[in-house]
Amino acid sequence: MRTVRSAQRYAKALLEIAIEQKAEDQVKADMETLLSGLNQSKELRSMMLSPVVKADQKERIMQMIFGEHVSELTMRFIQLLTRKHREMFLREMAAAYESAWRVHKGIKQLQITSAHPLTEVQRNEMIAKAKEWAQSEIEIEERINPELIGGFVMRLDDKQIDASVAHQIKELRSSFSQNLYIPEL
Repeated sequence: MRTVRSAQRYAKALLEIAIEQKAEDQVKADMETLLSGLNQSKELRSMMLSPVVKADQKERIMQMIFGEHVSELTMRFIQLLTRKHREMFLREMAAAYESAWRVHKGIKQLQITSAHPLTEVQRNEMIAKAKEWAQSEIEIEERINPELIGGFVMRLDDKQIDASVAHQIKELRSSFSQNLYIPEL
């Protein structure tokens, strides 16, 4: 829990500096780049977590990997984290920055999990409905989960619509088990 709060504090501080420099959108793109790199490379994650690798080595490696792909502000942020021995929380901080950025911009995140990829028409209908509910801009995150069998699960803030076949089967099973009549012999 301390990690989450610490990540949120660092992310909030970075967002405030980025807003001052009118670079909040660029830093958000940088955070996406960092998250992508860290999520795709087990070796990079291991290096960032390793107490054996010295801070200056971590800084050089991060500069070599991300230096040309992120802004100067983001690189200074990575260097600060490394010097403060907080680099192991970079993934959490990047995710926390993205959340804080969405709040700042008034953008809600819509998560749609479906058994199969959505068609363009389905995606547009869901976004339109979510915009109507949220009264704000929507950013969509799509996931595929074949265990749903069919249908979808849509989540926006604390609201969730579960229109999956798996959920309907579960509801039927529950209904049958509650209404099961066994005659006495």
